[in-house]
Amino acid sequence: MRMPKLNKPIELPHWYSLSIYKKIECPKEWYIEIRKRADLKAEIQQKKDKESKLDLFKEIIINKEIPDYLGGLLIKAPQAIKPLSVFETLYLAEKIYQSKWYQETPHKAAIKEMIIKAAKYDELPDEEFFISRDMAEIPWDVIYDYNKSVRRKLPFTHGSPVTINSNFLTKDILENLRQFLKEIRNEKQAPPPLSKEEFSDWNEKKILTIFDITLLASILEIKYTKMELIAFLWPENGKQPLSKKKIANGNQIPAEEMEDYLDQAIALCKKKIHPNSVISLQNACESIIYQERSSQ
Repeated sequence: MRMPKLNKPIELPHWYSLSIYKKIECPKEWYIEIRKRADLKAEIQQKKDKESKLDLFKEIIINKEIPDYLGGLLIKAPQAIKPLSVFETLYLAEKIYQSKWYQETPHKAAIKEMIIKAAKYDELPDEEFFISRDMAEIPWDVIYDYNKSVRRKLPFTHGSPVTINSNFLTKDILENLRQFLKEIRNEKQAPPPLSKEEFSDWNEKKILTIFDITLLASILEIKYTKMELIAFLWPENGKQPLSKKKIANGNQIPAEEMEDYLDQAIALCKKKIHPNSVISLQNACESIIYQERSSQ
């Protein structure tokens, strides 16, 4: 039996239409739209039947009422670098105590004594001094990946703890910070700074539409081919034979390359409809609103 094509109206609920989407350029709007879908992605897993999933989808995606996400922001000046907070310090200490490294170290008892003495500025015996010196060379993220855990559930936490030795030359400190930033963004896949070019790419690859239609099709158990999905996402190309060139990203793309383009768009959608993007957009919105209010 031939699969029904996704781009036939009969396959989708009457309340769903591509007309709900518009080009978004403002970080505030992207924050709302990305967060809505990140929330939906988490909440829909708690629903068991099709109708309750569809109701939730309509409530979050189709409902035109804008959630008051912006009202819950902490309006503050941008602080890319700041001292580690008391919460973050205690949290990190507890996670290290719970770590496999700490549980398996033969110096567990000595470490506890050493920390207590060091906090009181007491002189350490030679054994404890050498243990502390060795521990000072172990980066905390070898033991525990802070970025991939606490920040997902507690977005008010700051990020990657780092120690800055102010006795070094300023140029050396800045160079080390640049290298550190490059490493954590590559290795921990932290999102890069948001830009107009990035927003343009999100629009052109239709990440919101891809998320919505993929989720809706999953709920309704609709099957489709890549080319059917391409015809649905880029209806302006639907009348062209597949041997002709399709248009996407402002350029003409040969039909045989459209599947690769769709794969890129789907990968981008999965990456951006994610708590990490919500945090980055939240920070951007807090900074923008702070600057708006400061200029009044």
